[in-house]
Amino acid sequence: MHSHLLVNGCSHTAGSEIEGSGVGEGNYNRQNCYAAQIAKKLNWEYTNIAMPGGSNDYIKRTTMLWILDNPERAKNTHFFINWTGAERTEYFYDNWDNNRYNLNKFIPYTPDKKVLHLHPQHYPDWAPKAWRKNLDILGDHLFINPVQWQINRYMNIIELQSFLKANNFSYTFRNSLQACSNTKRYKYYASKIDKQNFLYWDDESYSFFENCLAQGHSVEGQMYWHHRLPAHTYWADELWESSFKLYSSNHL
Repeated sequence: MHSHLLVNGCSHTAGSEIEGSGVGEGNYNRQNCYAAQIAKKLNWEYTNIAMPGGSNDYIKRTTMLWILDNPERAKNTHFFINWTGAERTEYFYDNWDNNRYNLNKFIPYTPDKKVLHLHPQHYPDWAPKAWRKNLDILGDHLFINPVQWQINRYMNIIELQSFLKANNFSYTFRNSLQACSNTKRYKYYASKIDKQNFLYWDDESYSFFENCLAQGHSVEGQMYWHHRLPAHTYWADELWESSFKLYSSNHL
């Protein structure tokens, strides 16, 4: 019987800017995001390890490590994984500046704190100074081949899916930002996706960010373009009907 919801994703799943424009992190955001609202509907315990700016590499890595570090709790856990944009990755290092902002303090599980999240031509302003020249070069040149990153997205999904299935864990996959590209080039990889547990895997219009925009939830005035609380409540209701109602005690 499930009694715990483990949630992973990027800033959209962390609830960034629910508390207000520019408030990218905080407990209020995490306790009011769509995943938290689903946990409340289920009356389950809730752990949200989503990382603002996090990549699909982060999502796969930390979910697998959480299971390895929490084998008993994992037995009663349903895993709710929210995949993000393809062109992101992790950057590991061995030292940081003493004045580094501790983004991790709001995340209850961080197996490796010496890692940052790299996007095209962007990385966090707390990145160690020693690595910024390298990060500038990578940010300009690492993402020039979009096929590489689409396949990387597929492989993160397939690898985590396979790990969860091999260990008989219950899970739900959805998209929080963008979706898998489903052209002929990716046909082989698409054939490996468990579509029953990953609804709308290739339909960006049913990703959290894009769907909420289409429903009239504006991000105008938000410093980092994240949705406000009404969008999270709308999305929680949508997910409840499509994916989570079947786990409720009333339904059972």
